[in-house]
Amino acid sequence: MFDTEFERIGQRLACEGLVSASAGNLSVRSGDGLAISRAGCYLEEPGAPVQVPMTGAVPPGTSSEYRVHRAVYRATPYRAIVHAHPVHAVAASFLFMGAETTLTVWLPKFQVDVFAATATWASLTVTFYWVGQLLGRAVGIPLTRRRLPSSILMFSTIWLALFIVVVAVSPNQAASLVLTFVAGLGVCVCFSVIGSYSSRFPHWHAGVVFSVFEFSAGVGAMVFPYITGPVAAGWGFRAALAMAAVPAFIVALLALYLRRVSGETRTPEGKPAS
Repeated sequence: MFDTEFERIGQRLACEGLVSASAGNLSVRSGDGLAISRAGCYLEEPGAPVQVPMTGAVPPGTSSEYRVHRAVYRATPYRAIVHAHPVHAVAASFLFMGAETTLTVWLPKFQVDVFAATATWASLTVTFYWVGQLLGRAVGIPLTRRRLPSSILMFSTIWLALFIVVVAVSPNQAASLVLTFVAGLGVCVCFSVIGSYSSRFPHWHAGVVFSVFEFSAGVGAMVFPYITGPVAAGWGFRAALAMAAVPAFIVALLALYLRRVSGETRTPEGKPAS
């Protein structure tokens, strides 16, 4: 009975990049139970869903996520569930934290090697960045109520990419300190905005998605700084620091894609719709 609708929704999810291969699943309330997509099926061609009771054993071929769907239906009045895998948002988290951590991890070493700064002044560079972030939130947080999340993310990451490059080519230590502070001002709400996309998932799926964001951010924070070391050894610290702008700029491009697939809209008053 639900074959056609499952296929239509599955094809839409695949077209918009929200699922790939056999990732994700669909379900809908049906009688005293639920109808859920089969284990291992491709959502573009999901075939007939499996009828699952709300309690007890389940038929062979049932999606392994049936327990999650059951729990949601028991706890809420939701009539259907779409469980997608937003690769673009996870990638944004991974790349942004990679860029930011590379900047903050290597800034002191950059100051010492390029400007012969003392250890005290070199460590203060990171402080300047975080102070910029804290002050920027005074402006950034109210801005989230008036601008689309994707617009904020795109502007902020372009800002970060630009100032990473400018810091890398700064002529002296004083200029680099000021520019680092300005870089912090512009990226004050970036990671929070990326994480906010998890709220578009129903019930406790939102918590799972946010945990994936956090995990991917942690991986990005580990991977990119390690890549910077060999680049610095071969090309110098200015080039190595400037390369951190690349993942930041990619996040700016992903922001456009996030806008399209998340269905962001404005209210008649021009504010972001919830």
